[in-house]
Amino acid sequence: MHPSIKARLKKMWHWGNLVPLLLTCCAPLSGGCQQPSAQSVRAELEAAAAAQNNGHYSEAEALYRKLLRTHPNLLPARANLGLTLAAEGRYREAIPELKAAQRLAPQNRSLGFYLGMAFLKERNLAAAARQFELLHKSNPADRKTTELLGFCWAHSGQAQRAVSLLKPLAGNSPDMHLKWALADAYAQAGASALAAPLTEEVAQANRNAKLYLLASRQFITAGSFERAERDLQTAASIDPTLPGLDLLRGTLQAESGENPAAERTLRSVIQHDPASYDAHLELGLVLLNMGKFQQAEQEARWALQRRPNDPRALFEEGKLQAHFGHPHAAIQSLTAAVRKEPQWLDPHVLLAALYYRVGNAAAGARERTIVNKLSAAQKQRPS
Repeated sequence: MHPSIKARLKKMWHWGNLVPLLLTCCAPLSGGCQQPSAQSVRAELEAAAAAQNNGHYSEAEALYRKLLRTHPNLLPARANLGLTLAAEGRYREAIPELKAAQRLAPQNRSLGFYLGMAFLKERNLAAAARQFELLHKSNPADRKTTELLGFCWAHSGQAQRAVSLLKPLAGNSPDMHLKWALADAYAQAGASALAAPLTEEVAQANRNAKLYLLASRQFITAGSFERAERDLQTAASIDPTLPGLDLLRGTLQAESGENPAAERTLRSVIQHDPASYDAHLELGLVLLNMGKFQQAEQEARWALQRRPNDPRALFEEGKLQAHFGHPHAAIQSLTAAVRKEPQWLDPHVLLAALYYRVGNAAAGARERTIVNKLSAAQKQRPS
């Protein structure tokens, strides 16, 4: 997850005031409780809430659990216990408490929001999306939940749906959070040409070096090398020590066809950080393009030893094996790559050629069909 998203989600978790939740949810006390008992319970609730709001979460948890042993349907105790656990990062434990609270007050939007946030923190995007979609349907004007719903869809294989949700809101909006959410959805949908200008706009509004670097990377993917260079330089001017600057410069040089310059840049990155996986992998591709096959093979093997299931390293290895005249080994590596990244076009193109080369026309035709489908899908990406 991008750092700016992490910061946004961290901020979102603290939206709202817990005290109103405490004070407005005491209705269950009126059922079957004598007034003195109700007053006593309220005093205990207020003590627990004070501990909670002062960051004394262990004390608050103990007080809420004590109340729930005798009043299991006490909504403010159940809800605030969930929030207390979440505040400690114990989202898995918070979720059943928030669910129980939601059953007691199914129309309470705050509970739906915080339950969605707990699912999101647990990376259960499908469950989080269900919560945010309910909130969105009940109040489409709530941009906070719309943004979160878009994020969940974008990162759970429904990027086009996220684009359709966010585009009407973000288009002419001055809200940079919405623009960033739409940029992220475009990127997840594979539409880097549409993501990059929005990411750049958000970077400009916040003078954010990391976002300029991301915009540069997206422009590279989209083939807009001049704008990529401009954003890369801007990122460097804001923060000359930003990690990833030289690595992306090497990538940009490689994509621009400046292979000797890319080789020098990437070797410099590796000299300063010998463990830079991406630098070794990118250098291998550069060496491959330069015809330095033995050196490229060393880089590919270095990468595969560290991440044997990385589809990028497997693709690089497959290209090298094809060059060295080992089509069956190349097919094996490329098949492993597309098993991890089935929508990646380039390995399928090479696979089709290799299958025909080894006389497996049926498999070659199958790969050709996949290539045609992926190519058509690329042309239909969001606009």
